Amino acid sequence: MKDDECIFLIGCERYCSYKGYGFGFRFNNDYVDNTPRDSWGRSMCHVVAIDAICFSDRRSQFSMETTERELIKAYTGFQTLNMPAEQPRVGVATGNWGCGAFNGDVELKAIIQLMAASEAQRPLVYVTYREQALAQLFSSVWDHLIDHQATVGHLMQLLEMYIKREFYTRMGLFEFIMAETSAQHILKSRD
Repeated sequence: MKDDECIFLIGCERYCSYKGYGFGFRFNNDYVDNTPRDSWGRSMCHVVAIDAICFSDRRSQFSMETTERELIKAYTGFQTLNMPAEQPRVGVATGNWGCGAFNGDVELKAIIQLMAASEAQRPLVYVTYREQALAQLFSSVWDHLIDHQATVGHLMQLLEMYIKREFYTRMGLFEFIMAETSAQHILKSRD
């Protein structure tokens, strides 16, 4: 796929339950899908396929070029298709996209997806599977960003600073964002 392309699978129906994740992903049992249907009889479930970059060297993902590509890719998948403006936006359920076998940084990918969902005006449900610590940390960062009225543009500036000054070699992105937004909030309140 091109950088601004994704695949929409409309009316997907679930036929089995599963267990595991990544290479441990396995069939578990049959499943009866009771998802509501649209007027055409299709399951009201959309699955979007977006391809992430595979990084053989984890550091190579920390460039503005790859970050912008991943942001465009996520936004392309998260935007709504022909949905009237007055209709409520359906949430996006996602998780550690591009991590695991693709070797992506979970904090970077989480922030990219948060930015994409925000720009697409879609609620975000971030599923971390059994990584409770990551779920709690991401929730804390998200709450912090809301409390500090951070915008997608502000986050983009922080990402650029984090990448260009190579903060990724010294601290995680979540820690950096929390520290920078707190410091900038203090500076603004002194003005």
